[in-house]
Amino acid sequence: MTGIRLVRLPSLTGGVKMMVSHLMLMRQAIRGRRDIARMDARMLADIGMSRADAEEEIRRRPWDVAPRPYEGPRED
Repeated sequence: MTGIRLVRLPSLTGGVKMMVSHLMLMRQAIRGRRDIARMDARMLADIGMSRADAEEEIRRRPWDVAPRPYEGPRED
């Protein structure tokens, strides 16, 4: 997974800029969740996720892009 990239959209109006930015963020969330879905248990452990955490993240809707609070490690 990669960090969030900010893109300048100078020729668009404020509302359209915000909508385009949110769509780009949703697209990034979809890609990141797809990457998580492909990871095996060892890879998930390397990034500090359990299979249960991964399944929860994968099931999130594309527009649900707010970070989840960290609750500590989970037991599978």
